[in-house]
Amino acid sequence: MQRYRQRSRYVEAAQITDEMFDAQHSSDLHIPGVVYDPVVRIARLPNGVYGFVGYWIVRDEDGRLTVWGDTLFNRRYQKRGGTVVRFAWRS
Repeated sequence: MQRYRQRSRYVEAAQITDEMFDAQHSSDLHIPGVVYDPVVRIARLPNGVYGFVGYWIVRDEDGRLTVWGDTLFNRRYQKRGGTVVRFAWRS
């Protein structure tokens, strides 16, 4: 996941790609807590929300996961930095 900013708030985000579904189970592409269905190409979050290829999975500073469509995500967030930076949040 990479770091993004919404005004003064930072989140981690990763866009759902076909590579996520094709990767091995323990791949670095997989986000902990997200279940990937390689047959129908959906990612299911622990709260039951689904995301499709092209959508974004966002984790806030408290560790909550949400899904955003590409258009809304790009309106709301700006990328900050090109490297992966992880929050020290509790699972």
